[in-house]
Amino acid sequence: MVTNKFAGIAPASVAPFILAPLVGASMGLALLLVFYPAAARTAGEVVVLT
Repeated sequence: MVTNKFAGIAPASVAPFILAPLVGASMGLALLLVFYPAAARTAGEVVVLT
């Protein structure tokens, strides 16, 4: 089905369409901090081989 709307998103759904990934990213960051509280402190100690 072809629509005349940008990307097929209804104008009324644009705000939730943008808000949903932001909420998901925030939840992911919160879970990361809950399960790995020392991740921010030890990030500088990570060795990456190139």
